[in-house]
Amino acid sequence: MAEKIINAFTDTDDLNLDTDNSKILGQDYLESVAGMTLGNGDQVIQANPYEGLWIGGKTFAEAPFGVDMNGNAKARIIDLSGSGYSKLSIFKQDEIPTSVAIGDLWFDTNDGNKMYRAAIAGANEITTGEWELVVATSITVFAQDAIPTSLAIGDIWYDTNDNNKVYRAASVGATTIAITKWELLNDLRAADALLKAASTQTLTGTMSIGDNKLKLDGVNVRITMADASNNRLMLGKHTV
Repeated sequence: MAEKIINAFTDTDDLNLDTDNSKILGQDYLESVAGMTLGNGDQVIQANPYEGLWIGGKTFAEAPFGVDMNGNAKARIIDLSGSGYSKLSIFKQDEIPTSVAIGDLWFDTNDGNKMYRAAIAGANEITTGEWELVVATSITVFAQDAIPTSLAIGDIWYDTNDNNKVYRAASVGATTIAITKWELLNDLRAADALLKAASTQTLTGTMSIGDNKLKLDGVNVRITMADASNNRLMLGKHTV
């Protein structure tokens, strides 16, 4: 008997497969089936050895769900509402959304698309335990006279109008010098190093401070102080 290839669409009545208690007689013919359709119109499950398996569409491209021959799944919508799953919502908007479930994500389109994760269902504030920032933000360094508006916690501001005092932002949107806003950083390490050096070493050269208005003259063993009019006060040995 010659092998016959079954077309599942046109030859459905041409071949009857006998069975016994152990197997389907003629099952080898099933390996040559060109395709399969269950249902009608868009309410179908279809498969063929070229595109794969798909559900709910006349073609693989139109179907809302399908798996190709390489095992790649495509889905128009995924709803993990079954037992053991929670549905994940992703928001992309300016206003703070209200989370539906723990793990929801929100991209703040009005603030550089910062990403937040909901720690609880019903979160509607940016705070610990509700919407929490999950993407590291860059640190901005300001060097200017006027108080800047901080963009992130940890921003640094050098006040160029006040001897380059250094401030650190303790909050986002800080516009004042205060606790939890712009906080002054007092780094005493340099002064401590100078103090320790002076206690163990002898200065033999000349050091000027403030445009020569205070001069420590190690060579001539004297300290000279002068104002803008050259009035001078000298402590130490005078050399003619």
